[in-house]
Amino acid sequence: MPEKNIIIPIFIPHKGCPNDCYFCNQKKITGTNFDISTKDIINHIESYLKTIEPHGNHIEIAYFGGSFTAIELSTQEKLLSIAYLYKCNQRINAIRISTRPDAISENILDMLVDFGVDIVELGVQSMDDEVLSKINRGHTSNDVKKASHLIKKRNITLGHQIMPGLYGSSINEDINTAIRSATLLPDIARIYPTLVIRDTQFERLYEQNRYHPLKLDESIELVSQIYAIYEQERVKVIRVGLQPTLNMTFGKDIIAGPFHPSYRQMVMTNIYVTSLIHCIKGGETNKLTIRSSEKNYNYIVGLNKQGLKRLIKSLNIENMSYIKDNSICFIEVYTNHDMMCFSERDLVETFYLICKEREYVSKRDYY
Repeated sequence: MPEKNIIIPIFIPHKGCPNDCYFCNQKKITGTNFDISTKDIINHIESYLKTIEPHGNHIEIAYFGGSFTAIELSTQEKLLSIAYLYKCNQRINAIRISTRPDAISENILDMLVDFGVDIVELGVQSMDDEVLSKINRGHTSNDVKKASHLIKKRNITLGHQIMPGLYGSSINEDINTAIRSATLLPDIARIYPTLVIRDTQFERLYEQNRYHPLKLDESIELVSQIYAIYEQERVKVIRVGLQPTLNMTFGKDIIAGPFHPSYRQMVMTNIYVTSLIHCIKGGETNKLTIRSSEKNYNYIVGLNKQGLKRLIKSLNIENMSYIKDNSICFIEVYTNHDMMCFSERDLVETFYLICKEREYVSKRDYY
C-alpha cells in the first residue's frame, strides 16, 4: 500500500503580508486567528501526532495562511526550529511553507535549507501583471519566475497556487496563467477558483456590480482545462477548490463564486466523462460495461450520477452496467464489440487534446 501523505497544518493568517489583497480575509479562510506561541504550536502538533499512525505514513508540518518568509526573521526561525526538531527526531518526514514570490531570495533560501524545509509553495495567483496590480497583490509575474528558479536550483519541491476568476482577468488569461505557470515546472500545484469572501474588497466590488465571479458550471470547465495543462507538464495538482470549513459555506463567509464541497470530484467527472465519450463515440454501441476502482467509479458516475447520465445520453446507451473492483488501477470499458483500457493519465491527456482541438477562446471577463 502506498504511503499516505498527512499534513499537520499550522495557520499564521496575514502574518508577513505587506498587502491587503482584494480577495483575502485569512481569518475567514483559515478559520483561525492563530497566536504564534511555541507552547500552542507544540500542543497543536502533538494533538495531531496522537491521531496518526507513524508507520506507513508521510507526515509533514506545514505553515500556511500568510507569507511565511516575509514575517520577522526571528519569528521564522522560532517556527522553523520547532518543526526541524520534530524532523530531526524522525517524528515527521518533511516541512512545508507557503509564501509570496517576492519574499524569496538567496539569503532566505539559505535559512530554509538550514532548517530542513522541503517544500515551498508560492502564492502565484495570476501571471498577468495587470491583474496582479488590480487586486493589489504587490508582486509581478517576474517575481514568480525569479522565485521559482531560485527554489528549483536548491532542489526544494516547488508549488504554485493560482486563482482563476480574479477581478480584471478573463477565461483566456486564466488559461494563459496556467500555461505560463506550468512552463516554470513546479512540482505541485493548487487551483483555487476565486470566491467572494465576507469583509474583503471583492465583497465591495461585487455589491457594486463591478465584479462578476465565475459561475459554478463555467468554472468546472475552465478548471478542468487548467488541471489538464498542469498534468500534461507532469505537475501534480494536489488541491482543486477551497477546503470547506465550518464557516466557509454559502450564506456564512462565502458571498458568491464557484464553491462546492465536492468541487474536485466535479472537475474530475468532467474530465473523465468528456474523454470517455470522445474515445467511445462512433463505435455504434448500445451496451456499455465499465469496471474500475471505487475512486474512479466516483469520478465517472459523478455527483448525483450526473456523469453517468451524461455518458448514457451522449452515447445513446440502452444497457449500462458498472463493476467496482479495487484490485485494478485502470478503467476497463466494454462495448458491444470492443474492450478498451484507460489510466487516469490517458483520460487527462485525451481531455487536454480535446481542448487544444477546440482552440477554446472566450471574451468572458470578470469585471
